[in-house]
Amino acid sequence: MKLGTNLQKRGAQVMLVLTLEGVRIASRNQPLDWRWGNSLMTLVQMYDDFVAVGGKVMVLAV
Repeated sequence: MKLGTNLQKRGAQVMLVLTLEGVRIASRNQPLDWRWGNSLMTLVQMYDDFVAVGGKVMVLAV
């Protein structure tokens, strides 16, 4: 999501497509307070930043 956020800030149109387990990211009922790798940001912070700069999210029902 960091790459998508940076691209969106530079004028690209970015869409995050969520399938299977990824759909949990779009649900506020899931705990998203964990960190990805060495990042200081939580997953929810990355998601919120991505959406705040205009990133689109598509959730697919499988």
